Amino acid sequence: MAPETLQMLRCPVTQSPLTVASEQQVASLNQKIQANEIVNQLGQTVTLSVQSLLISADGKIGCAVRSGIIQMIADEAISIPDSL
Repeated sequence: MAPETLQMLRCPVTQSPLTVASEQQVASLNQKIQANEIVNQLGQTVTLSVQSLLISADGKIGCAVRSGIIQMIADEAISIPDSL
């Protein structure tokens, strides 16, 4: 993702800047998704793995990237566990 694009994006829940998750964070999140341990802002279990992830400044909210498309809907934002 172009740095200029990333600078323009904000978390749909907190309005804080977003950073790109590391490959290790993405792999860990996908393992937790497969184990049905991850929920979105509505409390619904996340069932689809992510290709990449943008994380809010406080590290508690994630916006999934699937098929190259950033999921920026607040209700679908992923609640990031502390253990990620």
